[in-house]
Amino acid sequence: MASLSSILSKHLILMIFNCLNGEQVLDKQNEDFDFDGLPGVTYEFKIEVYSGREQCFYQKIANGATLHLSFEVLRGSDKLVDVVIWDPNNNQVDAKHSVTSGYFENKITFEGIYTICIDNFVSRNMYGSKLIYFYMMTYIMSDWYQYQKEIESVSSTVTNFTRTVTSVQNSIEAVKQHQTHIRMNVVKDNYFIRGNNDYISWWSIFQILIIVCTSGFQVFCVRRLFRIPHVSGKPSS
Repeated sequence: MASLSSILSKHLILMIFNCLNGEQVLDKQNEDFDFDGLPGVTYEFKIEVYSGREQCFYQKIANGATLHLSFEVLRGSDKLVDVVIWDPNNNQVDAKHSVTSGYFENKITFEGIYTICIDNFVSRNMYGSKLIYFYMMTYIMSDWYQYQKEIESVSSTVTNFTRTVTSVQNSIEAVKQHQTHIRMNVVKDNYFIRGNNDYISWWSIFQILIIVCTSGFQVFCVRRLFRIPHVSGKPSS
């Protein structure tokens, strides 16, 4: 048992060393793509698109990466927008038209600057601007799979450990996607609650004014009803 623990400890140290080296090499090879020494980037933001306009943003994505994009319209009448993804050669990668929310997951085949556009031309004449929540994530699995192969060549024990780590990695990605949908629902509910609060406040003020005016009018009518004119007569001679 002691020898087995020693072997596992050595393998674990070797695994951590290889991971750190892999991140450093990746950072040198993809300086524009990898900001934190990790094989991917994550963005979460809200953007307002005015009526009859189109807003685009750009992201450089490495070859072999997976692009995950979720969006939902939080505010704006019919809440319908068009979202289109273009590759560096201006070819359409994916698109969703006249939707209130959507989800993209695309495998990137070559490196370059990709364009994501939000189109609000459908609201040109009547609906106005829209507030849209976006969550974008890109990650590369090829380096992870290469690392798996290196570990599997060491021993069968480490192979089982690698499968466990792979399962954890996949679970983490699933949790991230689940958290994305939860965050979108929270933000959407927050705007809904604020809208209801404003509506109730203004409606309550309006009702108070009506009650005050009605009460004043009733008091005025009652006072006129019971008002007795004072008649001053001269004594007859």
